[in-house]
Amino acid sequence: MPMQPGLMRAGKPMRLTTGPLSYAVVSRDGNQVFATGVKKRGELVRFDSATKQFVSFLSGISAFDPTFSANGNWVAYSAYPENTLWRSRADGTERLQLTFAPSDVSYPFISSDGRHVAYTDEKGAVYVIGMDGGQPQKLIDSNCFAANWSSDGQTLVCTDYEKDHPVAQLLDVRTGTSSKLPGSRDHTGFQWVGEDTLVASDLTLSTLSFFNVKAQTWSVIVAGNQPGSVINWAHSPDYRYVYYTTGGDDPKVVRVHITDRKSETVTSLKELRLAPGPDENTQISVAPDGSAVFTRDIGTQEIYALSVKWP
Repeated sequence: MPMQPGLMRAGKPMRLTTGPLSYAVVSRDGNQVFATGVKKRGELVRFDSATKQFVSFLSGISAFDPTFSANGNWVAYSAYPENTLWRSRADGTERLQLTFAPSDVSYPFISSDGRHVAYTDEKGAVYVIGMDGGQPQKLIDSNCFAANWSSDGQTLVCTDYEKDHPVAQLLDVRTGTSSKLPGSRDHTGFQWVGEDTLVASDLTLSTLSFFNVKAQTWSVIVAGNQPGSVINWAHSPDYRYVYYTTGGDDPKVVRVHITDRKSETVTSLKELRLAPGPDENTQISVAPDGSAVFTRDIGTQEIYALSVKWP
């Protein structure tokens, strides 16, 4: 953008680049602009317990945060980095795009009957759409994130924010009424793990706890000793386990048996380059066979020198 001499006004901007890369200018020297060109791409992988390796999943499609139906027949996911919603059979066949740009999908979650997908957008609006497509139905206007279904398919829970204090919000899908859940304040990432039980973390991501909705009581299942002890979590489609990832220099995948609360380390994530999601997070999912699923970052970053003829 040329500056007009002697005035604090800018002239008409001139486009320097085009194409699929995202450029970030880092400096300027004479008649060249030095910039980084970034191309985001992911590869869906799962941890194979037999080979102890991460292997390609769903043909290694560039997808994020897959969610599976209770019977294991269907999967829905956000295309990466476009953030549009797709569904397919668990073997990758019968792919169907459910949402289109400028829709920005995050945290999709298939209902227990496998007929609908709930998701949120960048503003925290909550939508539900049929697995065969159609017009998305907006259930909450804003400020409610990561909505997911109860096992009976009647209630959605999401993390709402009241002046920077998160709280669980319950939405009755049948009546459309919503309410804040007493006793849930200052916890985040709520997910159903039983008929009357939620799992969530404290604000520092130090602990992971179960919340009894009826009794409004908390019970710690992961007592981390520092912030970042738990990063992301997800339950298995059969509701037998909660899987979570740890932070630090040697991040790991750990799973906790929901009934007896015994935990075991699944694998290390130290050598796996994870792709950042829409809100710059990473995410863990659990396939119907119990394997942990991630998006491997296979994108590129390169330095470009752009020759510019200044006016």
